[in-house]
Amino acid sequence: MIDFSKINPYISITPQWILSKVDQASIFLYYFGRFKIGNVYSSPFRKDKNPSCGFYISKTGNIMFHDFSTGEKYNCFAFVKAKMQCNFDVALRIIANDFGLIKFTTRKVTESFIKEASEIDLECKKNTIIQFVPDKWQEKHLKYWKSYEITKEELIREDVHPVKGYS
Repeated sequence: MIDFSKINPYISITPQWILSKVDQASIFLYYFGRFKIGNVYSSPFRKDKNPSCGFYISKTGNIMFHDFSTGEKYNCFAFVKAKMQCNFDVALRIIANDFGLIKFTTRKVTESFIKEASEIDLECKKNTIIQFVPDKWQEKHLKYWKSYEITKEELIREDVHPVKGYS
């Protein structure tokens, strides 16, 4: 006789299904550690002497991890995929397993962890971090400042830099 209570039926694990049971902050907290929207951290993916990563809320309301050095941006699922070095489906299964969403698995996340994740401040849009990429001084930059009778030496002394771009 077959004991059907020990059969784990196939569950279609999707990001929507996981987010219906676990919030994004909990996923990031579990796989990244404590974080605060708007703060800067060292990268978990490489040696990072100067913190160059952070979290922000996207226009769609999702929590995003942004590596300013590489320009990579990850939602909670892509972050787990990158951290575990696996494909997307495996990352979804890892999350479902760790949060006890799949039947017959050991839940790794505790109730106190879930309470801590619920206390993360997600309303920090006002503290936007903008990083400028400096450029080398070119004639067009100097020509602009010269129109205000400001020399290159004065700009260097006052720690003014031309901007190549920003992130």
